[in-house]
Amino acid sequence: MRCDSRISTGQRVLATGTVLLATLVGCSADDQPPQDTTVLFDGQTYTIHAPVNCAMAGNGRLAIGATAERGKKLIAVSITRDPPLIVHSVGFRHFNVRGYTNKPEEVFATKFDDTYSISGRMPPGEGEKEGHRFKFEVTCLGYREYEPGTGPQDQNRTRIPRPPRPQF
Repeated sequence: MRCDSRISTGQRVLATGTVLLATLVGCSADDQPPQDTTVLFDGQTYTIHAPVNCAMAGNGRLAIGATAERGKKLIAVSITRDPPLIVHSVGFRHFNVRGYTNKPEEVFATKFDDTYSISGRMPPGEGEKEGHRFKFEVTCLGYREYEPGTGPQDQNRTRIPRPPRPQF
């Protein structure tokens, strides 16, 4: 497995939720071919040419991510694996154009085979007056189980042991 994206400690990608999601899907398997993911964001079309990573978490969620240009272009989605599809968070970045939401009531998703269509609204970012509308389709060519400690941030983090849990 190789990591194409390094995120420095002080760099803000989109928002805290997207950074956490990027940790989940920040590394791509060497055998995943790059795909073109086209995003319609506020009426403008943006393309991200990168492998799409789909990782199943034990909590019934699927993390979908594509990262290119060392994190300057990315999509990151946390969605339920089974119907009804609920998008827990979605983030988008294309250089300085970005948006993020973690409000499921603002996002709609459908699935056909392994292609997810995701659309909705994102609130205004810091310093912005208007929210954003977005739409994109992303295809999972394969799935892997999420393994904690496999993201680029996890590999550089100092581990602090947890105290033992009290026994009742």
